[in-house]
Amino acid sequence: MCYDLLAGRISEDDFKIGIADIINEYGHLGYICYQAIGLAIAKWSGGISEENKELVWKLADEVDPKIRKAFEHWVGRMVK
Repeated sequence: MCYDLLAGRISEDDFKIGIADIINEYGHLGYICYQAIGLAIAKWSGGISEENKELVWKLADEVDPKIRKAFEHWVGRMVK
């Protein structure tokens, strides 16, 4: 979805709906669902501009701030 967003194939609203759909389907898994979305965003955004990276994270935050929090928590545990 990140690639499609930046390629102009989906809108920002479609991107947010896609993330919300993932959470609705897999949210029962709890923290791991949010962590997985965050990891996917981080993995995908490794080679893009900071501006585009922040756009993707901003949209994810608008859907649910737990996505970034779960990712940052995971990074904090892995970097120790």
